[in-house]
This record gives sequence, C-alpha cells and structure tokens, in this order.
Amino acid sequence: MDVNGNSQIFETETQFHRKLSIVIELQLLIVIYYYGKVTKLKKSHARNLKRL
Repeated sequence: MDVNGNSQIFETETQFHRKLSIVIELQLLIVIYYYGKVTKLKKSHARNLKRL
C-alpha cells in the first residue's frame, strides 16, 4: 500500500513538473518572439532616423 501511494505521488509530481516546463517554454517563446519584434522595430526606426 505504502509503495503504491509513493509511486502515485511521484507520477503526479512528474506530470506537474512536465506541465510546468511546458508553460515555462511557452513563456520563453513568447518573450523571444516579442523581443525579436521590438528589436526589428528599433532597427527600422534607426534606419529611418539615419535617412533624416
């Protein structure tokens, strides 16, 4: 009984960690995406300033 209980707890913990890692990866992707957009905007803005 005790061994089964422990294994069940371990399974749910690994599932939780998996979900957590997926969420973190998604957040990182979003951050990288927005960072790329911002840097592109800054680069184009700098080009526009050079023209003036």
